[in-house]
Amino acid sequence: MKREKLYNFDLKEPKNQKSLTSFLDVIHSFSRRIVSSYTEEDVFDTFINEIPERLNLVDCVIYKVNHEENSLTQVAAHGYKSNKDKVIQNRLKLKIGEGLAGIVALDGKSILVTDISKEKDYVKDIISAGSEIEIPIKINNEVYAVISSEHPEVNFFNEYHVKLFEILASIAVGALVKIQEKNDLEKVKNRLESILEKKSSDLDRAIDALSTQYSELKYQHDKRELLIQEVHHRVNNNLQIISSILKLYLTESDDNSKSDLKEIHNRV
Repeated sequence: MKREKLYNFDLKEPKNQKSLTSFLDVIHSFSRRIVSSYTEEDVFDTFINEIPERLNLVDCVIYKVNHEENSLTQVAAHGYKSNKDKVIQNRLKLKIGEGLAGIVALDGKSILVTDISKEKDYVKDIISAGSEIEIPIKINNEVYAVISSEHPEVNFFNEYHVKLFEILASIAVGALVKIQEKNDLEKVKNRLESILEKKSSDLDRAIDALSTQYSELKYQHDKRELLIQEVHHRVNNNLQIISSILKLYLTESDDNSKSDLKEIHNRV
């Protein structure tokens, strides 16, 4: 089946074999492309660039939810919301609970509106819509992002769009979790490398300090050894002189004093 024919795929009622094949082909194509995503932005861009074109959507936006700031902001867009440079036009920032996207961010449930004119919570963007769907992307039961698509026709969207988008959102969650785990591991790796670098630096300083102390102790030891050797040498010289003097006296003294001198000489 050629790709061009898939663009004409109608989700009004995908019950025949051709429609079901196209339905599954959209899922398969998205799954195959998203595995090459390395960042959160890659995941969102893959969705925006792949899905709206295949389903003939005139508009599709992804909101990123910030629970700390109680807000959600448009981070990716297709159609009239995005210019030729892929810059989002009139980037909306809503409070959680504000508008249809904000309600989905709050309760985590998909919304299908077949006639926007009957919806009091609708927030107009650039142009007025006829129908709209809002699909949550949830990680650990918390809304991480919201997929929003409007169409100028009333009753354009139906439950099949919702089901398809929910399946695609689940696939996107798998890619996002993988990216988050990779980023978490990278942070742990960087933290461990930082700790190791600090420990290595501390070890180097400790080694330098010990080396300095060892050098100083060795110098003091060598100095004492030299002093001891010098004292020993001088004591020996003095004793030799005394011994020589005593020998001289022994040769010249009388017999009465020789015994005393000899005893002293032997002690020396």
